[in-house]
Amino acid sequence: MTVKNFSTTPTIGLFLIISVTGILLLFHVGGGNVKMLHEWLGIIFVVCGILHAVANWRLMKRYLGGMKAAVIAFMLVSAVTYSLVATPSDTGGSPIKSVITQVKKAPLSTLAGLYGQRTDRLVKKLEDNGLTVASVDASLEEIARQNKVAAEKIIVLIATRPEEQSNQATKKTS
Repeated sequence: MTVKNFSTTPTIGLFLIISVTGILLLFHVGGGNVKMLHEWLGIIFVVCGILHAVANWRLMKRYLGGMKAAVIAFMLVSAVTYSLVATPSDTGGSPIKSVITQVKKAPLSTLAGLYGQRTDRLVKKLEDNGLTVASVDASLEEIARQNKVAAEKIIVLIATRPEEQSNQATKKTS
């Protein structure tokens, strides 16, 4: 078995996998496993790519003559420079995380409208579930901190419809 055989097939397979996981990461689909898989297989892809280039060096030199090498070098330098210079706020991040952050910072009176509920009913719902609400102008983060619970748990509680709550209570007692 030659180096060409050993490097070409894994390079093609890894290219496909890394392409798919890269697209999944772009659209924030999947969990941490996608990111981990993408990163680790990316390292293996580099090794296989180097082996592939070494095994096909004569063809590579011929192909990369002239402007092709310059274009590839420019793309590489641009990508690395952007990666090192861009700040986290420049990269956008997950839109879902951004929305959740805004919901946590919003006052309860604003969230009532967002969830299509009256503020007094929302307060009652939280109090019925053992939470203390000092003010309707308090944010979910403040309410969570006062009650020593995660703000995400309050978000889930607010989003749960009354019929779902009774179904969940029935399931817990069964």
